[in-house]
Amino acid sequence: MAGVGEKMMVSALTGVMSPVLGKLAGLMEQEYSKLRGVRKKMEQLRKELITINLAVEQYASMDDDPDKLRRAWVKEIRELAYDIEDCIDLFVHRSNHEFSAGGGVRRLLLDSISKLRGLHHRHKFAAQIQQLKNTAGEIHERNLKYKADGCSSAATPPHTEIDPRLPALYEEAERLVGIERQMEEIITRFLVLESTPTNKCSIISIVGQGGLGKTTLARQVYLRIRGEYKCSAFLSVSQRPNMNSLLRDMLSKFQRSSRDQDSDQQIGASSDQQLIDHLRAYLEDKRLKDPQDKGYLVVIDDIWSTTAWKTIQCALPTTIHASRIIITTRINNIAESCCTPCKGFVYKMEPLSRQNSEILFVKRIFGANSTCPSQLKEIMNEILDKCDGLPLAIVTLASMLANNRRKEEWERVLKSIGSTHEKYGEWDTIHKILSLSYNDLPLYLRPCLLYLTTFPEDYEIDKSRLIWSWICEGFITTKQQYSLDEVGESYFNDLINRSLIIPIKIESDGEARGCRVHDIVLDFILSRSIEENFVTVLDGQENSSQLGKIRRLLFQNNDEPAGAISLGTMELSHLRSLNSFGVSRLMPPLQDLQVLRVLDLEDYPEENGQGLYNYLENIGCLLHLRYLALSWIEKLPVQIGKLEFLQTLVLLGTNIEELPETLIQLKRLIRLVGNGLRLPGGFGQMEALQELWDVDVGICSINFVEDLQNLKQLRALGVHFYWLQSGYSKIGLRALASSLCNMGEHNLRYLQISNDTKHGDMDCLVDSWCGPQRSLECFVLGGSYDWFPRLPKWSNPSFSELTNLQCNVELMEKEDLDMLGELPALLVLELIVEKTPKDGLRVGQNGFSCLTCLVFYDIYGPGLMFEEYAMPKLEKLYLGLSAYSAYNAYGGFGLGIRHLSSLNLYSISVGIERKCKYVPETKAAAMSIINNEFKSLPHPPKVEFTIIHVYGDLVEESELETDFSILSKIIKARLSSPLQDYKGYSGSPSTSNEANSMN
Repeated sequence: MAGVGEKMMVSALTGVMSPVLGKLAGLMEQEYSKLRGVRKKMEQLRKELITINLAVEQYASMDDDPDKLRRAWVKEIRELAYDIEDCIDLFVHRSNHEFSAGGGVRRLLLDSISKLRGLHHRHKFAAQIQQLKNTAGEIHERNLKYKADGCSSAATPPHTEIDPRLPALYEEAERLVGIERQMEEIITRFLVLESTPTNKCSIISIVGQGGLGKTTLARQVYLRIRGEYKCSAFLSVSQRPNMNSLLRDMLSKFQRSSRDQDSDQQIGASSDQQLIDHLRAYLEDKRLKDPQDKGYLVVIDDIWSTTAWKTIQCALPTTIHASRIIITTRINNIAESCCTPCKGFVYKMEPLSRQNSEILFVKRIFGANSTCPSQLKEIMNEILDKCDGLPLAIVTLASMLANNRRKEEWERVLKSIGSTHEKYGEWDTIHKILSLSYNDLPLYLRPCLLYLTTFPEDYEIDKSRLIWSWICEGFITTKQQYSLDEVGESYFNDLINRSLIIPIKIESDGEARGCRVHDIVLDFILSRSIEENFVTVLDGQENSSQLGKIRRLLFQNNDEPAGAISLGTMELSHLRSLNSFGVSRLMPPLQDLQVLRVLDLEDYPEENGQGLYNYLENIGCLLHLRYLALSWIEKLPVQIGKLEFLQTLVLLGTNIEELPETLIQLKRLIRLVGNGLRLPGGFGQMEALQELWDVDVGICSINFVEDLQNLKQLRALGVHFYWLQSGYSKIGLRALASSLCNMGEHNLRYLQISNDTKHGDMDCLVDSWCGPQRSLECFVLGGSYDWFPRLPKWSNPSFSELTNLQCNVELMEKEDLDMLGELPALLVLELIVEKTPKDGLRVGQNGFSCLTCLVFYDIYGPGLMFEEYAMPKLEKLYLGLSAYSAYNAYGGFGLGIRHLSSLNLYSISVGIERKCKYVPETKAAAMSIINNEFKSLPHPPKVEFTIIHVYGDLVEESELETDFSILSKIIKARLSSPLQDYKGYSGSPSTSNEANSMN
């Protein structure tokens, strides 16, 4: 497994080489380079690095495993790139801060001292550049001398590794667990397609992460149904397939599986095109002999690129009766693109259930119909927690414990999961499977994946937290017309698409607000990160002494004595990232961390908040800090103003309200996130701000609106009214609304306004919206009180780009619904309404042409009725309504759902009052009514049904704490949840599980 790991070292290297080359180029254009000989040395160093970088990229694309010589070479280059960047950053900072002050003789004296110091720094920098240039030259010469980037020595016999996917092809059916249901789903779908009038070729794509059992499932389906087809083939595709060989293999397998007498046709040397023509002619000939027979069945296993698929697709005619293609892949967009040309579907593999996981684990260790001994039950549960339903991990760990009943051995295997010191040879299979996904990553994405190792096991990682850490580490660079966070979000989505991270906190619009990493995947990338010195973990376990420079450090428990011993052996002056999860006092002095870029203390222990504040007193010495996240402190040190490179400041976990005046010195700050923040006067000088979250408008300075208007780059804003000063007038509120409208005409894309005060004058905001807001994409109006009496009167030109709207209002009329339907780009609409007309609201065929997700909670009303051709693109529908009102308005709660032709998820929460005599008494009866609505739909949606029992009359609802009013509060709380990422501010509406828990 050594070879697989060393390829990853290249990934970390490519993450730092590009920024270094850019900084060298920029430095050569500055005044600093005018010192004699410095410019020439920097140019020579730059050329040397360009040559090395080309060799590294070539090395990363090689298929064979690298030897120890090349591994050592890559390590040297990586450390060199880090050292060059640190050297440049420190020199530029010192040069930019040569002091000059005072007047007269004092000024002349200080100027002279400054020039001498500057000259000293430049001579020192010139010497460092020369030394780094010499080091680069020595690395390159050593590489050439020993041919580290060339082919292996002729004396070394060539070898071919066994394909780790091979055992899945020959797995015995009786040894499998939990696969029968999946097989039946796929086969049933094929049978449904056979009953359609145009029963030609159809495709199923099976997608999921490595080790989930895609190959095994495809193989078992293939074996079950292949006898029904004229010819069949099962083909395994490599990451860089030889298409000529693959096409020949396909033709050969088709011929062998055919029932014809002339099935052994042979062909000589042929091009890809000739083979494709031959395959098509062969399959067409089979069709002509008996058009009613089923055509061909082919499995394309583990496909990695659309390019390979397009070539294979050319050889498979789609017009042959009842032909079937099964594809397996780890990449979601490839799965979807493969289904495009034919009538097909994507089957997403799910992990094994806990019950099936235990059955498989016990079956592999003790045999069929056996049970786990009681003394091992607890350890088994912990092992299965780590496996999290991944069959490959379960089988691998079971093989380590086969026929072994010693508790000590089971504990040792459990400990080996996530351990960086103790590994078993059986882990090679898992790592080889996962390495296929890793090696398929583009070079720029690899350090982003490795950075996930700076978070503990099972941690739910916030998307914005991760993306901005990537940005501040330098892993992300701007692309034309895209901001840094937009590029970072595309990286995040790409990792989800490749099944390397698991999305969590899925919004109603389908976007994830965070992710987690499967324990086995984390074990894989952690071992590689530590091996290549990408990250160092201090977790209280026995840590070997670090001989090299520490670049990233993760604290993750409270075992301080053991940690202190390890910390004392480490060289931390080159630390770039420091994350602390649970360590209260074991922290390195800030004075020693001059090149630190990320300081993430968002999970610092609550009990040591004062200690953290004392620790941060010298924070001004962190010259290059770009990301700072804090918790459990009540104020910021005034030295925060010295962090001139700071881009992100996260205060969500703190008790900070009033920010220091020095904050306005942070001219590069892009993102400021907190809870109920009071901004200092003059914050408008922070012109780089793009995201400003949860500002308590009621306690801000009188110049708040004026400062806000100066933030021309602001793209996301959250304002909150926790309480209003007595002098806050209608005029001030109107001025705020006018300012927000003006910002919406420029860069403001995401706006949330929340209210937690019963200040009556706030109704004036409804009438204060004026002017176009063409840049606004997401608008959220919420809070604990329904302070918007109605929706503002918007017109089409005002919100031409609005895609996401979330509001809670007291009254909604038919004209309000019509107005919303005219918004041309609206995709997601979430409404909490307290009062609607007694005869209900009806959605017709006009309007809402783009809407894909609708959340409509009519707390005490009848909900919505959908007429024919309404909302043609609606995919997700969440409704909350009163059964009593629905029966009075519509005669039931079928609600015309049968007209929503694109619907795939329907979640309804029905409040049933005790006095209501016309409502079905059981959930089963209600479900029958709803299911009848779906009979005419081509693809019946998933249904979530919740009955909420309401006690008391509706007229008494405002005074009673009913289950339905509790649900209302939960929904409103979600609408006012903190803005963590731009795409989707609130959670999805209450699921059936959450609602049922209140029954």
